[in-house]
Amino acid sequence: MTIVDSDALVFSSATITGSMHCTCPDGFVGSRCERQITGCNIDGCSNGGTCCREADSSYQCYCQPSWKGPLCNVDVNECVDTAPCQNGATCVNTAGAYSCQCPVGYTGVNCEYTIEYCERSSCESHASTTVAPHLCKCKYGNDGEHCDGNIRSFSPISYIEYSVALSNQRNRIVIEFATVKRNALLFYYPAGSEKYIALEIVNGPLTIVFCTWGRRFQPNFTLPKVINNGLWHRLEADRNGNVGTLQVTDCTEDGTTCTKCDSSDLTCFQTTYGKYQHLNSERTLFTVGGVKDFSSLLSHRGQVSTHDFVGCMRNIQLDDTELLTVSSTSEKLTTRTCRRAGSSLCATDTCSNGATCIDEWESYRCHCRSGFAGVRCEKEVAGGFSFGPNALVKYKQKESYRRDQQLLGAQSRRKRALPSASIQSVKLRFRTNEKEGMLFTATSGEDSYTLLHLTNGQVWYQTVRSGSTDRLLASDSQVSDGEWHRVHFTVAGGDVTVQVDGKAVTSKLLTPAPHQPLALDVVYLTIGGSELDVDVDSHRVPGFSGCIDDFQINGEHQPLDGATDRFTIESRGEVGASCTAFAAISSKGGASTQLAVTIICVFLQSSSSLFSQHSSFFACVGGTKRSKRRLREAERHR
Repeated sequence: MTIVDSDALVFSSATITGSMHCTCPDGFVGSRCERQITGCNIDGCSNGGTCCREADSSYQCYCQPSWKGPLCNVDVNECVDTAPCQNGATCVNTAGAYSCQCPVGYTGVNCEYTIEYCERSSCESHASTTVAPHLCKCKYGNDGEHCDGNIRSFSPISYIEYSVALSNQRNRIVIEFATVKRNALLFYYPAGSEKYIALEIVNGPLTIVFCTWGRRFQPNFTLPKVINNGLWHRLEADRNGNVGTLQVTDCTEDGTTCTKCDSSDLTCFQTTYGKYQHLNSERTLFTVGGVKDFSSLLSHRGQVSTHDFVGCMRNIQLDDTELLTVSSTSEKLTTRTCRRAGSSLCATDTCSNGATCIDEWESYRCHCRSGFAGVRCEKEVAGGFSFGPNALVKYKQKESYRRDQQLLGAQSRRKRALPSASIQSVKLRFRTNEKEGMLFTATSGEDSYTLLHLTNGQVWYQTVRSGSTDRLLASDSQVSDGEWHRVHFTVAGGDVTVQVDGKAVTSKLLTPAPHQPLALDVVYLTIGGSELDVDVDSHRVPGFSGCIDDFQINGEHQPLDGATDRFTIESRGEVGASCTAFAAISSKGGASTQLAVTIICVFLQSSSSLFSQHSSFFACVGGTKRSKRRLREAERHR
């Protein structure tokens, strides 16, 4: 065996180094899980707090605003920390919250809002600002803590009907009222043809008339006192047997005080004597502020002179009954407020251009001088009103006017004391270039009406009643020449007269009698157009295009907007308060030729179709052949 030396080799054992990682159970943290957690995951968060695990595996409570502390169990004292209460309020801290005790006049969580009682609907709409932080200042005559006291507003043809038994021997009526109307019916008890009670105002500033307990007291029972001035008055009427007393005094708007009246003062107190001792009170129905059945007034002729009341009433008493606190059997067009802004609606500047302001109680209207129009007469009318082909002005007859006239007729003790029995007159001025157009209509129904229209450039009158039709040609002359013309027709029973420009007169007695254009059964009138679907010679008459001025009925000028005692007025379509442009274009003479040339040239340059469309309106009316030749030359050289 041979032994050979080699490199030395050294053998040794490996050294083992040990390490560990601890996975901790809930509630412990640390490298060896040596630290125990005592946070919200064990005890939970109080008072609505939320427990959340953080990035380092710890837990923390997130508290509601009114709590603090590790577990949200310490109350936050907001009164000290944030002082949230305002306007001198007292802060009261409570567990998890606070409250503010507000002083008078403030509200809100922190008493941050001022209480506006009227604006916050504590007061009714007929109240204004507060007198004190908790009191409503009522508007014109309304009363009560919230301005919702016992009061009624009456409109035309309104009423309240009650059923209350009246004493046979003695009655006492008390009414506080305000109105601007010259005639008004305050109280009506139609017990029969001879025995009845009526309290009414007749002829406004002259007298207040007290009619009657059993025929009329003798002499007429009146007080010479102004009571239609828009101010509040207190009426007290008392009957004891055949002795009657009446007194009227003045009151403040809020109703707190009324002036005293001495029985020796004949301007506010009167006594009179009647015929009957007792009142037949088997009938218990009576009305305040008007009548339910207007025909009953016509059948009891002469008992009253009026039929409704426009204004406000409060504190209405009959014997021992406060009427506005009991249920009525029926009522119409009344409200439980006084719908008026103050004692007068007509100030010095209410109407313009010298117009007359007329107080209508809830509103006003202006009676314009000639040459002015508009709600306040603020528009100057130059050369009449212009009408487009689809325009008209409608005059709707008021029911209150109709009743006024019927009552006057009944009082006259004549069978026919209505406007239809007298001469009815309609006038108007017009100018146009069109040969067709409706000038005037009066309508009582679909088969009862009157027409005044242009056909083939001539004025025609037409009447229709119960299927019967009559037509009259007013004049052979042409009126579609751009000049002013006046047409006037009258109806008197069966006689009809029509004239144009005061010269040509057509008159005829029609049988049966023609439709009465201004009778009380007429629903409405129109000028410049028609709401009727009628044909003339198998074609529909179009609306009037041109100018209308000076519309009169029975000699009274009628406005083309607003209202009158008789009509409410409504305009539709293209109605303009000026006819200057038409007048300038349609006038004769050299100046019109130059103006016509200028206007036509402008239209030709802009649109030939536009000129063609309007040539009939803008043509120089009444021009000579020479002027027309100048127009053709101007067109050729432009």
